[in-house]
Amino acid sequence: MLLELGGNDAAVLLDDQPITEALCAELATSAFIGTGQMCINIKRIYAPAARVAELADGIASVLNDYVIGDGMYPRTTIGPLTTDAQFKRVRGLVESAADAGGTVRQCGTISADEKAGYFLRPAVVTGLDESHPLVAEEQFGPALPSRDMRRWTKPSTTRTRRTSGSPHRCGRRSRSGREGGPAPAGRRLIHQCAQHLLWSTWWPLTGESR
Repeated sequence: MLLELGGNDAAVLLDDQPITEALCAELATSAFIGTGQMCINIKRIYAPAARVAELADGIASVLNDYVIGDGMYPRTTIGPLTTDAQFKRVRGLVESAADAGGTVRQCGTISADEKAGYFLRPAVVTGLDESHPLVAEEQFGPALPSRDMRRWTKPSTTRTRRTSGSPHRCGRRSRSGREGGPAPAGRRLIHQCAQHLLWSTWWPLTGESR
């Protein structure tokens, strides 16, 4: 038996982390493996304001190579959502994000008969307010919001509050490009978190966890 108990898990890109193809691939895998239906999937990303679009474009570039279809076929990257209700909910969240003025990047190619399963192309979304349901709630599907830190007057304190304050918190990831791990400010941020699981520097689904 596998119980997926939920978690609106955040990934925080620290100021010293370069945005590389490898980083974007790791983020895409950690967010969309299992079609985003795992409790420890990344559900939202926070990054410095000037780098949100660059990061979203990088993740979208990786996702453009994804094939959405029957999981029994070798070429398939991610499969369908599990139920009609969840399919409609996630699709509704993405449509609501566009209606709210968000920038929606839908990626990948559906290879299967769309009437034969609950297939959705993965989406990366920017420009949403913190209160939008795609950011504030667990979507449990292939839609990833990315938020900036522009309005955070006390970055470390507020960043921790926003990533820890949700009742839907299973884990959180912090990523730094600094050799030897995050700088002191990043370490303080990590130690302030109130998650059941916390990973720094590496994503648990794709590499070493620390």
